[in-house]
Amino acid sequence: MTANQSATLASLPTTRREILTTLKERGGARAEELATALGITVSAIRQHLAALDAGGLVSHRELKGGPGRPKFIFHLTAAAEALFPQAYSELANDLLDIVRGEDPGMADRVLQRLAERNLGFTRNRLRGQGYAERLNSLVSVLDERGFLPRLETHEDGSFTLTMHNCPVLAVATNFQGICDGEVGVLQSVLPEVELTQCTRMREGSHACEFRGAPRRK
Repeated sequence: MTANQSATLASLPTTRREILTTLKERGGARAEELATALGITVSAIRQHLAALDAGGLVSHRELKGGPGRPKFIFHLTAAAEALFPQAYSELANDLLDIVRGEDPGMADRVLQRLAERNLGFTRNRLRGQGYAERLNSLVSVLDERGFLPRLETHEDGSFTLTMHNCPVLAVATNFQGICDGEVGVLQSVLPEVELTQCTRMREGSHACEFRGAPRRK
């Protein structure tokens, strides 16, 4: 994310930032759903959506079928998506393409070293923490790195970790190793759980979702 893009997002009124973030998390939502999520009236939401639409940050499509007034799903435009962290994906893709052209195995080794660096950084942040604290700290680390994570814990001891933004999506689409490295980091710092990836943004999902379940002893 460039400094100008970051400043643009930060300069928006709080409610409009929250609308964009909610749409990013959900992949799209109706005005009524946004009103419920943010705790304000539908009419207020519609006013904010109109302003965001005029600014080129949201668009909508009509839901077909059903009685009554037309119903619309709102979603982010490409301009709004660009406000969230992108991590210089074009440059990274070009560099990895050059490396792969010189040595087909080198790109994989570079991504492996990157994963090792991320793992070392994350382990240092989580050092000395118990499982529950480590899990919450991991979410904080992912948030700082621009993954827009949300954690949901369940009564059976399992959890669902959803990442609503991928700051390296354009790279991950071309180089699967970067995804494998990120998953490896998550599993390494949470050895108590069996981690399963349920959805992947590089395969078309609007989020990457992981399910963690306690390992059987």
